This record gives sequence, structure tokens and C-alpha cells, in this order.
Amino acid sequence: MDKITKKFTLFALIVAALSFTACGGDDEIEGGENRNGATLKIDEKAYYVDASIQKSYWGGLYLFIYARESRVNFGPDMKLEISLSGCSSVSELKAGQSFDFEDVSVDNIENVSVVALYEKSYETLSGSITVLSVDKYRVKLKFNELKFKLDFSSNIFGDDYEPTNPKIHSVDGTATFTSGKFDRDGNELPFD
Repeated sequence: MDKITKKFTLFALIVAALSFTACGGDDEIEGGENRNGATLKIDEKAYYVDASIQKSYWGGLYLFIYARESRVNFGPDMKLEISLSGCSSVSELKAGQSFDFEDVSVDNIENVSVVALYEKSYETLSGSITVLSVDKYRVKLKFNELKFKLDFSSNIFGDDYEPTNPKIHSVDGTATFTSGKFDRDGNELPFD
């Protein structure tokens, strides 16, 4: 065999081995957490998350959550955007601080494989978000059975649009948030 064929065969074996180890079916443990690190449940399904928290233009904090069903996915499966009122910067957050559902506004939840070019708004029904820990690079938040439903949509089609019986979404578990900003060398930057 020539060098290229050997390298390709080795690469294919490595990819196959990684695929088989990532697809085990017994990873789920009690509480929705997963031995591989999936700690956030969205609509009763465990996800791995990449999350960032930033100042909002209107003075609160904005949470961006990109959720994946598997570690080996190359892109997110779900996108969730949440606004927190009552706090204007990450430096104001303290461990133990809680945001009740009245302080939480869900701006968007969607399956990223569906192109959504329409306006939506959600009504937050119950639950809370608690700050577990804060440092200059990370904020760990616990979602305590946060429940919300579609309040308005300019699209009359979609997973959560049913005027007589709207779907109630839920978020439960923990997620660690970063600033989502990096320097030229790819190093994570602290919160502003």
C-alpha cells in the first residue's frame, strides 16, 4: 500500500472508533445528567451545551445557549435565548442569587435545522434560574424547572404553534456560561 492509502485507512479507523464510543446507550444516569457531561435538559431531553452570557442593549443580561445531543455533533441541534432582568453586568452576579420566572424572558427556542424567519414571543410560566458560581471567566447557572410557552408567532406553522393547546417548554439542569469572546490567539477573554 502506498502512504496515502495507509494514512486514509488509519484516519478511517480512528473516526470509526470515536463514533462507536460516543454512541453508547447507557450513558444516561438519574437526574438527566450524563456521564459524558450533558447537564441541561430541554423539553425532557439531555443536551451538551455551549453557552455565553453578555450584556443586553436594554440593560439586563442575555443568555445564549447552543445545545447538542452528542459531543461529536459539529453544530448545535437547539438554540435557546433568554434575557434576565434585575442585573446589568456579570460582575453583579453572586453565588446563591436567584431569578424568579418574572425576571426571566425567553426570547427564542428553536431547532436550528429549521430556518425561522418570523417573530416569536414567549410567556414564562414558572421556575427560576439560580447562580451556582461566578468567576472572571465562567458563570454556572442552575435552571429550576423553567417553563414557558409560545405567546405569539407571525408564523402559523411550527413545532410549538397550536393556538388552542400551546406546547409548554421546560429547561432544567445546569449550564456553564463564558463571555463568548476570544483574543487573537484563541484564548478565552474574561467578562467585561
